[in-house]
Amino acid sequence: VFAGPIVAVFINSFGSRTTCIIGSVIATATMFVSTFSTSFTSLLVTYGLLVGFGLGFVFLSAFTILGEYFRERIPFAIGMCLCLFGAAVFLSAPFICSLLGPFGWWGCNRVMTL
Repeated sequence: VFAGPIVAVFINSFGSRTTCIIGSVIATATMFVSTFSTSFTSLLVTYGLLVGFGLGFVFLSAFTILGEYFRERIPFAIGMCLCLFGAAVFLSAPFICSLLGPFGWWGCNRVMTL
């Protein structure tokens, strides 16, 4: 939520695609950095705040892109986007769980950043 005003400035300055790419780089880099956390506070800052900030860039710019391309059927496009996002989370859960055993949470996050 706190990323919204910053994302709006980035979208107006650089466009939706570039903002989405910037957000994915922020989320990926900070998720990788979070695997080196030595305390709960550093994990909370890197994984909780900074990854969430990057994903806010991705999420908000993705809906802006939908508004640019689907002018007549925006509700349908947003519904499909949300449905597919939920399906991706649901389908990736078994893969992530299979990584937790051999690698632990830090290795699982490192693999997810690839």
